[in-house]
Amino acid sequence: MFRYNTLKEAKERALQLDCIGACYPVATRNGKEGCNLWQHASLQFQPSSAVAYAIYHYMNLYNDEEFMQNYGLEMLIEISKFLLSRGQYNQKGDKFSYYGVMGPDEFQMMVNHNTYTNFMAKKTFEYLLDLLDSNKYDLENIYNKCKFNEELKNKIKDAKDKMVILYDEETKLFEQNAGF
Repeated sequence: MFRYNTLKEAKERALQLDCIGACYPVATRNGKEGCNLWQHASLQFQPSSAVAYAIYHYMNLYNDEEFMQNYGLEMLIEISKFLLSRGQYNQKGDKFSYYGVMGPDEFQMMVNHNTYTNFMAKKTFEYLLDLLDSNKYDLENIYNKCKFNEELKNKIKDAKDKMVILYDEETKLFEQNAGF
């Protein structure tokens, strides 16, 4: 509930980063970004995808449909809107990724195609889309509240389908980020 109660601040943070949706802070006590290192506070998205994962994990444990309807879907939509607005397509438009980010390895900043960042964004998109297609929830109210529609849902699906995941079939290794 802390993350839901600080959703307003996460939405303000996304706007500060010229994005939409909700970007949860790296360090906080009150929902506002408390980290004064710009590269940590502005380049890491794992706090947002971690909130999405926490919702997923909570639902697997408790199957709390009331929580999902009243709080979880809204957070997942807003996180997905942020992740969509912060990502970019390549010049051909056939790959979606994050450029100039910092993954959990805080020694590598301003990298492109961080696999952890991309993987968790893709999983966030997949989870939201699965929930929206499950026919379990009253979507009209949540769509209105979040200013969400089928066009935005289709953009999220497209980004998910085109997400860059750096995996080498020959070595069977995931590359941490482009050029690592």
